[in-house]
Order: sequence, then structure tokens, then C-alpha cells
Amino acid sequence: MNTGKKQDVQEADISSIGLSIGQKAPNIKAVALNGKSIDLSAFKGKKVILNFWAAWCPPCKEELPELVKFYNEHHSDVELIGINIESSKAQVMDFMKKYDITYPIIMDNKETISNQYEIQPIPTTYVIDEKGMIMNKQIGAVTYNHLKHILTK
Repeated sequence: MNTGKKQDVQEADISSIGLSIGQKAPNIKAVALNGKSIDLSAFKGKKVILNFWAAWCPPCKEELPELVKFYNEHHSDVELIGINIESSKAQVMDFMKKYDITYPIIMDNKETISNQYEIQPIPTTYVIDEKGMIMNKQIGAVTYNHLKHILTK
């Protein structure tokens, strides 16, 4: 219901950005910086979080500790994959060391994956269910509690 308030306009705008909830998630096949081959279709039966980010992005930097904490506590139940846009490999390696990132990071320098997921602002996070369907998307920084809430619904 649109009440004409600014918040409603922002929510309507966000829902029209990127892929829609309920849509099949495009498959990703790539090699992460840790050398691990990533094939999104291989994660059927497990929830997956895709987090699109860049090293120059302040909200991306803010959410990294939240993502790391979430991954460290829940990686046995959920896979988290970082997809970096517009950063150099050296920048990303520095971030991995600084924030103690242990989840796989894919470099998307040609923005192939980002284009598949229609990424506009970053950070953007998609949560994919066990059947490969998009069950949630977050435009802007995510928090540990937000991710936990989504995944316990």
C-alpha cells in the first residue's frame, strides 16, 4: 500500500531494481580467489547468499564485518559468495586480509555476473533458496541480524 510517504517511494524503487524475488537465479560458474571453483547450480539443497560489492564503496566496507561474522557462524547451513566489481585483485586481497574474509570471493571485472543479476547500486545482496530461486534481495548494506532473520523465515 502506497501512503505517499518518502519511505514507500524508496521501497517501490528498490523492488524494481535488479532481478525479482521468486525468479530463478542465473547460474554462476567462476573460480574464486581462493582457487575454489564455484558453480551455483551445485548448491541446490542449500541456501546461498550472493553479495555484490567494491573496495571503494563505503557501505560495502561497513557490511564486511557483518558478513564475516554471519559466515563464520552459519557457513555449515548457508554458502556466502562475495562478488567483487570494479576493484583490483590486490585491493580485494588487502580487504580479505584486513577483514579476515574466509568466504569465497569472485572477481567480476568484466561485470558478466553483475549484468546477469542486473546490479545497479552496490552493495546488493541476493539470498537464493534451496531450489535456486531468489528468496530475498537487499539493496544497500546488510547486517548480521537482517541475514539471520531472512534465513529463519
